[in-house]
Amino acid sequence: DPLPSEFTVSAEGAQAVRGTVAYSTVRPGAYSVDLALTVAGEYRLQLLLGRTPVGAVSLAGVVPLTVFPADAHAAAVTASGVAMTMATAGLEATFSLVVRDKFGNLRPNGAGPGRIKLTGPSQLATTVVERVNQQPVVTYTTTTAGTYSYFIALDSTPIAANVTTVVSPGPSLPAVATVSPVSPVHRLIAGQPLKLNVTNRDEYGNVRFLPVAGSYFVVSLAGPLSFTVEGTHNAGTYSVAPVLTLAGTYRVGVARVDPVTKLQEPVTSYALETTAVVAVVTPAPTHPLACAVSGVGDGKVGLPTTICVKPADAYSNQRDGQLELGSFALTVTPTARPKANATSWSFTGNALLKAACATFRHDVIERVSVNVTHNGRPMSGSPFLIDVQPQAPPLLGNAVFDPSLAF
Repeated sequence: DPLPSEFTVSAEGAQAVRGTVAYSTVRPGAYSVDLALTVAGEYRLQLLLGRTPVGAVSLAGVVPLTVFPADAHAAAVTASGVAMTMATAGLEATFSLVVRDKFGNLRPNGAGPGRIKLTGPSQLATTVVERVNQQPVVTYTTTTAGTYSYFIALDSTPIAANVTTVVSPGPSLPAVATVSPVSPVHRLIAGQPLKLNVTNRDEYGNVRFLPVAGSYFVVSLAGPLSFTVEGTHNAGTYSVAPVLTLAGTYRVGVARVDPVTKLQEPVTSYALETTAVVAVVTPAPTHPLACAVSGVGDGKVGLPTTICVKPADAYSNQRDGQLELGSFALTVTPTARPKANATSWSFTGNALLKAACATFRHDVIERVSVNVTHNGRPMSGSPFLIDVQPQAPPLLGNAVFDPSLAF
């Protein structure tokens, strides 16, 4: 038998190997030589016994050898690509896997990952694995923005675990922005703000937290007054609170404004020209200083004097005086007789004027103070001074002689 030192090997190729190799006897005159190559590729292998090549004489003992990669090894598989950390809703995202054996050899068309799981705001039921440049590429698409976590395994051994990626919203579309509170009719009292929140969204309903290229949302109102108010931005929502002081019905429009062209793109159902959403503003409570008082001129002794109040709120919106007759009061006091008792008179409604009216009669020719109040608060200009004048003398043709009046 040859001595162990007499078998040597020379391997030229992807890995250079030279030196003595171990062998074992299979049968007399036949031997098994153990040679471990860890780098995959093509080799020219020569085995020598002493100085004599072992092999075909025509090849001078040189044998071509192909070494293939070993099985895929989880610890040697890597994942990379932008989609590992970020993606956009509705757009295809990809990342690649580089599969190697435990010696670092690439496995072209070899086994890919045995399990890929992507969890987050929505579950991705399937992923598509393709082969690009003989390596796996993972493709996924989600329409739900948020933070996702990857789990990639090979034969139950994790390749990448708890790797997070952020899926951002897609381009915003003004038409799908949402307006809250949702109501076809917003009922307000004069002086109250119309509070609306407009949320910027992409076509899949994801909230876009940042304004798009400086654009902004506005609320436009058309009615007794017409004006536009720009919203203030906070985390994807534009808040608008125009104060409506003039009573009436307003159409409510919402649109996104291009900062350069100033063109407005309406939100669905909120195009100002066709919107069915309205704000109905009713007058605020009666304000005494805004009420109009009539009939406070000179009166005639013994004849009725009528004073009417047309109530209004602090913004000069007219109210129906017939609806609050009990809130008005009228007192008459002679100015020259301060100790005389004041007389009070009640109000009745006047449907034609939508006013509250009170009628009093004074039987003494003198100046009186007429105080008109609403819930104890005086009207503007109250108390009013009224001179009670004599009645007009009768016509001579109808005069009657009274001896008591003779000198």
